[in-house]
Amino acid sequence: MTHLPPEIGNYRLERPIGRGATSEVWLARHNLLGDRQVALKLLIVHDAESVRRFQREAELAGRLRHPNIVQLYDYGTIRAAQNYVSHYSVIEYIEGGSLRQLLEKQKHLPLNEAVAVFRQIAAALDHAHAKGIVHRDVSPGNVLIEQESGRALLCDFGIARDPVRSITVTSSTHGHTRLLGTRTGAIGQARHSSLRYL
Repeated sequence: MTHLPPEIGNYRLERPIGRGATSEVWLARHNLLGDRQVALKLLIVHDAESVRRFQREAELAGRLRHPNIVQLYDYGTIRAAQNYVSHYSVIEYIEGGSLRQLLEKQKHLPLNEAVAVFRQIAAALDHAHAKGIVHRDVSPGNVLIEQESGRALLCDFGIARDPVRSITVTSSTHGHTRLLGTRTGAIGQARHSSLRYL
């Protein structure tokens, strides 16, 4: 994990809870609202494309308010090593794990649980589409399952697309090919009707 100060912005870091190719996620608490745990996602690369996508993910997530979508609380920057500016977002902390982790343990879900997860994620996608946002990477790794309630939440809008204003190249295809719908256009124009194939 990256060596970080004990606090970033208004948030006190507690422990690392995840790491990807471009970011780290830390469990944190607000200095004044200490009873609320949050997940602080810190961008650990500094190339222009990664920064642009990280900012875009926060911008899109900030437009969404739904019980089955991980909520964005805050966004900011800090001065990091070598005088780089590091970007971070503060999101809802979900105690549990991903659907992928759950499937690795259980191999499959009981039918009623699988249907419940599918319905919740479909509702999340419907809300995003109503806001003009296409996720484009719906996969078990991007679905969180809350441990206590079993609530399913969609996360990671890093390659999501706003059809009106997009930074992605329209001739490219993103996401997990195995899960993409057959109604995806030849130039990468994802259509809402493709959801029925997920």
